Order: sequence, then structure tokens, then C-alpha cells
Amino acid sequence: MEREALAGVRNRWRFLLEFYQARTLILCAPALAVYEASVVLFLLKKGEFRVRFDTQFKKVIRSCKDAYRPGQRGTWLTDEMEQAYNQLHAMGYCHSVEVYLGDALVGGLYGLSLGRMFFGESMFSLADDASKVATVALVEKVKGFEFKYIDCQVLNPHTEALGAVEWPRSQYLKVLAEELKFPNRQGSWTEPEPRVPQAPAQAPGT
Repeated sequence: MEREALAGVRNRWRFLLEFYQARTLILCAPALAVYEASVVLFLLKKGEFRVRFDTQFKKVIRSCKDAYRPGQRGTWLTDEMEQAYNQLHAMGYCHSVEVYLGDALVGGLYGLSLGRMFFGESMFSLADDASKVATVALVEKVKGFEFKYIDCQVLNPHTEALGAVEWPRSQYLKVLAEELKFPNRQGSWTEPEPRVPQAPAQAPGT
């Protein structure tokens, strides 16, 4: 079953490989500027958002699939791939970050954990800053596993503010080879709940 699930996402990996041959790859390192995202930390201070891991994976991936993205027609996430990711989650390779506002799931992301790296796949947000909260929570989680890098795929104002940088392909592949030598962090990430960094007492700039 594991081989079948991996085969289900093989076409997606082939597409990414071809896509990135002509450009640099983008990495987000937990040791970088995530703590400078003081606005996000302030939001976490009040406890308005609650974060969980691996409790609603199917709902997160479906929300990512159905999310409206300006300038895009449809989604790259097919039904076959959704099923494959769900199987990989059941095997303990794929994980979700879920952000709640009250009892409502308002944001989240999912991705693949291999070796000592996390490969972000997609995210969604139904409330302001929910995706940023999910990213900060993920960084805190994988830092506890001694992960050094998160492959966030895309450089945009959101990922750049949280420490994303561009690397040449050769550097990326060198680091990837080293980090994949470590054992997989396989299994549920539900417990314990992630540690949230201390936020400033007041909003930045006030």
C-alpha cells in the first residue's frame, strides 16, 4: 500500500522537478526570521487561535483543494492525489496543522515529513492571519524534532516575512541529501500540543 500511495503522487514530484530545473528552489529555515514576525506572535498571545496537529487531516487537504486562489483556474490537487496523501497520512508520513477560531477550523496546511525535513504542500485560510499562525506553529513543532529546514516551495510576502530564502538548486540538493539520511519522524504528531513562543505584551508599533 505504501508503494501505491507514493506512486499516486509521483506525477506531482516529476512536475516539480521539471519546474524547478529552470529556477532556484526556496527554503524556509526555522532558525531564520520567524521570531521577527511579531504581529503573528501578538495574535497568539491572546489565545484567540488554537492549533492542533493531525486531528483533521482529511478536512485540511479538502479545504486546501477547494480554496479559491485568485488567478488560478482549478487546482493541481486531483482526487487521485488527495487519496494518496490521505494514505500517506495514515502511514504517518503526511501531517496537517489545523488552526481553530473557537470551534471553527479557519486555516491550516499539510505536507510531507521525510528525514529531517518538512515539505509543505498547500495551505488555506478562512480568517485573517490563520495561515501565518499555522506556519509559526509548524516551525515550533519541527524545531522540537531538530529539523533545520522547511521546503515551502514558494517565495511570497507571507513566507519571506517568516524567514524564507532562495537557494540555488545545487545547494538545495546537497542539503536535501544530508537531511534525508536521518530517520523519518513517522507517526501521529497530535501530542503533545505545540509550544507557542511568547508574544509581546502589546501589538508592534503601539
